[in-house]
Amino acid sequence: MRHLPYAIGPTERDEWMLCMRTTLTEQVADENLRAGLLNAFTQMADHIVNTGDRAGCGHGQAQGQQCVTA
Repeated sequence: MRHLPYAIGPTERDEWMLCMRTTLTEQVADENLRAGLLNAFTQMADHIVNTGDRAGCGHGQAQGQQCVTA
């Protein structure tokens, strides 16, 4: 996982999401498309958190282990 060497916690996730929400609001006029993209970005952002209470991939793998999804 490319982000594993970097500490990404809830603060980093939230800051990245702020950038994504701002960009989507400015660039994507279609509300349904914007909502879908926001949902996808939120899932990705939650997935890469590797510090704090939300460490791990959310698919049953512990922090530092390779995430394997079906």
